[in-house]
Amino acid sequence: MAQTFLVIEHFRHRDPVPVYRRFRERGRLAPQGLKYVASWVTDDLTRCYQ
Repeated sequence: MAQTFLVIEHFRHRDPVPVYRRFRERGRLAPQGLKYVASWVTDDLTRCYQ
């Protein structure tokens, strides 16, 4: 049975740099088998939906 997840990240102080730095250094940090489909960031840089 397939499940759908929506991950919502909140950028502290509207600063996405630490999140992207962590991603570059440590990878997506998602459970094995989870399929990444797409993501988008709000115009005010406070949230990322994946």
